[in-house]
Amino acid sequence: MIQLPPNVQQFVREAVTDNLGLKIVALLIALMLTALVRFQQEGERLLDVELVPLLPSPQSGLVMTQGPPDTVRVRIRGPRSRVTSLRAGEIPQVEIDLSTLSGGTHYYYLSDETFELPSGIEFVRVTPESFPVKMERLASRDLPVRVRIGGKLKSGTELSAPPSVSPEIVSVVGPASVIRILSNVATEEVDAEGLNVGKHLRVVPARRIEGVELRGGDELNVTLEVRWIPGRRTLARLEVTVEDVQGLVVTPSEVSVSLAGPQLFLDRLDSASVRPTVKLPEDEITGRFSASLPIEVKGLPEGVVVTEISPAKVRVRTIASHR
Repeated sequence: MIQLPPNVQQFVREAVTDNLGLKIVALLIALMLTALVRFQQEGERLLDVELVPLLPSPQSGLVMTQGPPDTVRVRIRGPRSRVTSLRAGEIPQVEIDLSTLSGGTHYYYLSDETFELPSGIEFVRVTPESFPVKMERLASRDLPVRVRIGGKLKSGTELSAPPSVSPEIVSVVGPASVIRILSNVATEEVDAEGLNVGKHLRVVPARRIEGVELRGGDELNVTLEVRWIPGRRTLARLEVTVEDVQGLVVTPSEVSVSLAGPQLFLDRLDSASVRPTVKLPEDEITGRFSASLPIEVKGLPEGVVVTEISPAKVRVRTIASHR
């Protein structure tokens, strides 16, 4: 440890202890001045202030299609402690009076006089400083309803006709520039996922259009009629048989059969199950027999019909007595 000379030790002791009270007071005053200077230092801050538009009355026939932003950002200046302690909402919201505006585009400008600032707070700037306000005349029209369909029908089916909707017409009210370009009002998507053959009723609302009021579009009754996808198929060289009788000769022995019905059924149809047959007259046949008889087709699934048999008749005859 360094040992100071006696005279130096005496000097340090007197510097600390002489007039100790005055020195403490001076130190306190210095600290107070430092705090006061810090307190009086200015600071800046950004605060969001809400804008509230005051719109024209409904009787004016005007509607705002472009308006002020919800908030603007105000830069303020003042004592740092006061600025930093400000809470959101201490600067009151600003009412933007648009009630007397006419149709067209107008510009609104903001300044320091726009805002009510607390005492001791200074306005610096606002962003944005101005904004356009557009007022338009209201217009109305009656428009047809367009049905929007989502999802896939059951495999092998389709809509038998365009979907029907009731009511077919709805009224729309809104800015003239918007109403003028509308050609229809669409429904919300109608779910057709997995619908089977038959008639199906769905109740959906109209799809909302921004800035437009729909009248009569809350409940739209949409009817979907589903059918099997129709198709055709021809089966060639099918052997003709005589019903309940053996030992007869059929000429020609094979025919072609054209069918119509659901395409799904036709695609799945096994040709071996389709049986062209002829039926002999109910009278008992004796001796030699020969006749030209029409052909019937058996073994067809429900919904499948014969459109053509070629040839439509065959000759059936006996070689010998068939009984």
